[in-house]
Amino acid sequence: MMKNERKDREKEQADSELEKVVSTNSERPSYFQSGAIFRIEDVFRMFGGGTHQTAIGDKDAEGSDNRKSERLVSPALEFLNSVVDLTLDSEKNLYTTSYLLLIVNFIGRTHTDEAYQGLTTFLNRLLTGNPGLKHLLLMETVLALAEVSVALDMTDSVPILTSAVPHLQNPDDNLSILVEHFDRLNSAEGIKEILAHPATSKMPEVEDRCLALLRKHDPEFVEEWQARKAVASPQNKESS
Repeated sequence: MMKNERKDREKEQADSELEKVVSTNSERPSYFQSGAIFRIEDVFRMFGGGTHQTAIGDKDAEGSDNRKSERLVSPALEFLNSVVDLTLDSEKNLYTTSYLLLIVNFIGRTHTDEAYQGLTTFLNRLLTGNPGLKHLLLMETVLALAEVSVALDMTDSVPILTSAVPHLQNPDDNLSILVEHFDRLNSAEGIKEILAHPATSKMPEVEDRCLALLRKHDPEFVEEWQARKAVASPQNKESS
């Protein structure tokens, strides 16, 4: 009971924060007033404790949850596109930030053509425009599209996913997840972009994993990379 009450309070806090953010832009209609937000509440409820608590073997219930998830993809995408241009302080609006990331994550776990097409379009908007929530949502959107692409075996997303990697800010451990997605999509170029990302140089385990995977995709590149790194190492510079 206390756990449910805490979730309700967190959701109410997110709703309140996001409503304030939306209301500051008089040119954009309030989705709280239009009723669209109530459909997004279903996303919060389902992903927060509905679909993953289905009893093992209850195929009918599982199928029903999947159908509900698929129906919610469209309003979830509509909602994200409606607020992406707004400015949001991720520290002051902590609950709202979690709320929006939860929605992107939800879409990424719904493996349908609609989710694939919607995430591709949304990622393109994040990369080519200058929406206020670009860097807040970019990492999660890349991961979501990569997950859907792997599930549906859609390699057409590889170019846009690869182009997004240099724009990722403070990706942390998400790079290790993304490199596995690129491997499953058979994308050496995506793995190379992760290897070249500044954050990877501070994460030796990610660098090692990139090189290990690239040995099967492009072994010649790995040899050249290691040779350049050996020449640039401090020990070699001191000896010279």
